Amino acid sequence: MAAGPPTRTTIGVASRVEDGQVVASLETRIAATPASMVERAMDRKVDVGIGYFINRHETQPRQQGPFLELGFNPWQRPWAARKRRSGSDGLRGGVLRLTIHGYGELVTESYPRHMAWGGGAGMSATLEAVRFVDVRGSAARGNGAGAGLMLGEIGYGVQLASGYRRVDDVDSWTTTLALSIRMPTFLGIGIAGGIFR
Repeated sequence: MAAGPPTRTTIGVASRVEDGQVVASLETRIAATPASMVERAMDRKVDVGIGYFINRHETQPRQQGPFLELGFNPWQRPWAARKRRSGSDGLRGGVLRLTIHGYGELVTESYPRHMAWGGGAGMSATLEAVRFVDVRGSAARGNGAGAGLMLGEIGYGVQLASGYRRVDDVDSWTTTLALSIRMPTFLGIGIAGGIFR
């Protein structure tokens, strides 16, 4: 069995300024976005997410921690017909959407002998193309059976973000250019036929 909530993942290159030095790092963020599993909410003005981020660099301590984000959608346009179903793949019409997020973070830095704690905050702008997917199916064969579900928004876009973090009395600023990927809720169940023999 496999299952997961609807998510928005961003992966990008960050420029991190700390102690007067500028270093390039890789930042990954993944957030659960409950509203994106409701088709009627595709035209929503507000977006909420809760997730976890990791900022990696070869020589600097890794920054990571949970975050909470609140977004506002000031602009969106339909880019595909909003049909009930647009084909056997279960894809439905979508929107081109601009979202402005504000977020707060709990930040940790790992050192060989201790862990430092701090906090952070920032803003991001994301432009994404999003469609709604509703796929439900099942299959049975001689060696087993399975059923699956995919429900929610699926899409991609680009994000520009800027944030401030303070950890162990050290300030840092980050600017990130990232790829944004939305994935729907998924559930898959499989049963091997041999267990009944």
